[in-house]
Amino acid sequence: EALVFWTGGNAQKGDIEVAWKLLDKLVQVMKTREDLTTESQKEWLNRVVKAWCFHTTAPPHPKDALTKIERYGSMLHPDPKTYGLILNAVLNKVERRQAPILAESIVDEILDRAESKGGAMPDIFAFNTCIDAWAKSGLPVAARKAEAILRKAGEMAASTGMEEMHPNTVTYTAVLDAWAKSNEKIAPEHAE
Repeated sequence: EALVFWTGGNAQKGDIEVAWKLLDKLVQVMKTREDLTTESQKEWLNRVVKAWCFHTTAPPHPKDALTKIERYGSMLHPDPKTYGLILNAVLNKVERRQAPILAESIVDEILDRAESKGGAMPDIFAFNTCIDAWAKSGLPVAARKAEAILRKAGEMAASTGMEEMHPNTVTYTAVLDAWAKSNEKIAPEHAE
C-alpha cells in the first residue's frame, strides 16, 4: 500500500525516488520469501516505472528507466507493459523529431537484452509506438523507417512464433499515415 501511495497520480519528483527506494526494499524481501508471485513483482515494477516516467516534475530521460530496472538483475523482469510505459513516455516527453530515433533505439535495446539475457520480448505495441513516432516526426525518412519497422515486426513474429508481435490494423494504419505525410514521389505506390 505504501508503494501505491508514493506512486499515485499526485506524485512529485521526491515521491518517485521514495517509490524506487521502496521497490529496493521489496526486492530485498523477495530474496527471503517464496510466496510472492511474479505477477505482483511485475505490478510493483510497472507502478514505479509509470510514476517515474509520467508524474515527475522534471521527467527523466525515458531510456534511463531501462538502466534503473537493470540493477535488479534476475529479481524483477520487465514485461511488454513495462516497455509500453517507457515508450509512451518517449512520445509524451521527447521532442517529436527526436522521439522516433529514441523509441527505435529503446526497442533495439529491449531486443538485445531479450536475446542476451532471456528477458521478455516487446509486443506489437512497442513496434506500433515506434512507427507512430516516425509518422508524426515530419522527418524526410519517416515513411521508409516506419515501413522498415513494420517488416521487422513481421519477420520477428514469424521467426519467434510470437503472436503478440504480429503487425495488426494499428500497425498498418500507422505506416499508411507515414506514407500519406511523405513528400516522396513513391509514396502512393507504397501506400497500396
